[in-house]
Amino acid sequence: MTPNTTRLAPVTAALCAAGLCAFQPVARAQTAPQSTPEAVLQTVTVKGQRSEVPRAASTATKTDTALLDAPMAVQVIDETTLRDQQVTTLGEAVRNVSGVQSMYYLGGAYERFVVRGFEQSLATYRNGVRVPFARFELANTERVEVLKGPAAMLYGASDPGGVINVVTRQPARAPAHEVELGIGAHDAYRARAGTTGALDADGALSYRLDAAALSAGSYRELADNRNLFVAPALSWQPSAATRVNLSLEVSHAKAVYDTGVPAVGRGLADLPIERTFNQSGLGDTHDNRLLDLNASHRIDERWQLSGGLLSSSNRKTFRSFYVYANALQPGDRDADRYAWFGREKLDSHTAWAHLAGSFDTAGVKHKALIGAEATRLKARDYAIDRFVDTIDLYAYRPAQSTVDIAALDAAAGNEAPDFIANQRTRSLAVFAQDQMQIGDALHLLIGLRHDRLERELEAAYYSPLATDRRSDHQTSPRLAALFKLTPTLSAYVSYGTSFGPGFSYEPSALYEPEKARQVEAGFKAELLDRRVLASLAVFELIKRNLPTPDPNNPQLTVSIGEARSRGLEFDLQGQLSPGLNAITSYAYTDAVITRDNGGNQGHRLPNAPRHQASLWLKYALQDEAWRGLSLGGGVYAASARYGDAANSCSDGKYARLDVMAAYAFRLAASHATAQLNLDNANDTRYYTMRARWTNLPAALRTLRATLKVDL
Repeated sequence: MTPNTTRLAPVTAALCAAGLCAFQPVARAQTAPQSTPEAVLQTVTVKGQRSEVPRAASTATKTDTALLDAPMAVQVIDETTLRDQQVTTLGEAVRNVSGVQSMYYLGGAYERFVVRGFEQSLATYRNGVRVPFARFELANTERVEVLKGPAAMLYGASDPGGVINVVTRQPARAPAHEVELGIGAHDAYRARAGTTGALDADGALSYRLDAAALSAGSYRELADNRNLFVAPALSWQPSAATRVNLSLEVSHAKAVYDTGVPAVGRGLADLPIERTFNQSGLGDTHDNRLLDLNASHRIDERWQLSGGLLSSSNRKTFRSFYVYANALQPGDRDADRYAWFGREKLDSHTAWAHLAGSFDTAGVKHKALIGAEATRLKARDYAIDRFVDTIDLYAYRPAQSTVDIAALDAAAGNEAPDFIANQRTRSLAVFAQDQMQIGDALHLLIGLRHDRLERELEAAYYSPLATDRRSDHQTSPRLAALFKLTPTLSAYVSYGTSFGPGFSYEPSALYEPEKARQVEAGFKAELLDRRVLASLAVFELIKRNLPTPDPNNPQLTVSIGEARSRGLEFDLQGQLSPGLNAITSYAYTDAVITRDNGGNQGHRLPNAPRHQASLWLKYALQDEAWRGLSLGGGVYAASARYGDAANSCSDGKYARLDVMAAYAFRLAASHATAQLNLDNANDTRYYTMRARWTNLPAALRTLRATLKVDL
């Protein structure tokens, strides 16, 4: 053995105690490369050092455009970052991106975000296709791409803040197999496995299978959750020019609706962090199915035709208690509890086709994209919403609650519901985009899309059933120019629009579509011998017909008229020096209500901090004696966020510290990585905000341990 044996003796002893003596330290575990639609990571070797830096993102233009040449703000959270931070949710991933904040929604059942000051709807994207109302499990995720600003030209009805796109792992011919086991505080156990390889001798047919299982307690009382996820995929490549992909995702989850903490006066109720207002036996179930079939064919060296069909379904059973305390003032103690029992189902189908190619005219290089998209969505929600009791917020204990849940189940199954929302949506769109390169430096982008949107809604909430229909047509332009000041420095300006929302959950009325427009300018640079990618953007984003929660009814929304967001965003990621990698961001966001009939004009938009910053550093020790050991840590901070449009309550500013340590070694004939992550190491108390009546306190100091083995 080499002389580093002495320093590694404690690690060796610990592994031997666990029966894992047959190991050798390695710089890092190596896995077989994944086959993805676009090569977004480029490995650069400079002065003997390797660095992986995001180079492209399909979300920005739906073409193979380098990030340096994309005239808009787009960030990529790669698989290395997801693994180092042990990310299991979208919220944990996008906190690395400037101008993106998580918000609390539906008792924690779904993730929702605020981007550039504006609340996103429940419309996230998978491989560039909208999947409404999805519960994303990241076990099969390769990377997360965030395109900021209005993007209706490419994505149709969407949210003005931008697009959050989950890019999944694809089948590969080279065999690769991995298993990961994790354990954490509050009896949290997670297992994940992935395998890929060829199914025939010539590699024309390949497969991938990812699976994950979670059983977790919680720092919150009676808030346990369970999740099972399986994602098989097949890829058939009969020739070098043609590829067909088929993937399926199936998940089953059980979770408890958690109201969180209500506001009292200008702040939030001073309650123990574990306190909930639940009762034993409650819980919601989520069943999700997704089928994605797509194909591509390269016609010749310049042109490619692709298309696909994505279908998703969600089935949910509600068995929840919630506390509605929307106007508490100092000294108030009582709050009303309600039961929400019912069912929900949603089916969404999207068919799309793209023709992409390149050609030259009079010395101008063109990269063209022509596309069509058709979507159909059908959703039905119904529930009873019944008063349960009035509780003392500060004296209540979940173990004391003895409400007859069986009677509520019977009422949900037999009585007329208090809430009904049946919605049907159909849309048809065509679009064209041309990216032009004039000379070596000037890049122009022109795009135009036309959408036809048909909507029907039947809704009732303690009222007679009302039916409404709308037909809307929308034309969405996108214009941009980018100038390469040097081969590694670009300046750009862009204009884009959006209409939406991407998906309206539990609508109370069919509003005129929200409309937004944005002007953005910025710089992008590859630094330190192209080991680092940095971007700086300034923008003004204006949105009209903006809905927010009705202060008198948490299940309805009202329009506040118009809002404006102006800001500056900075993002940087890459290798600063041998072994030292960083991803950091800062955002200044001035998001205010500019037109409102409810007295909120001039107020800040809810859940949008003026300042937000993040920094994550990881250092792989370079000394041969410590080969295989990596240390890392990060800070995530935000200034005060308001909980409503009236700016009547706020969480206050916070800064959270996370740290990690990982050790990569050989385990018999395999590679393994043992890792520890300590989240919120400084034990700071802060909240994920939504409204006066529901805000979730974040977990305090939490330790997680994982062992990943590449077989």
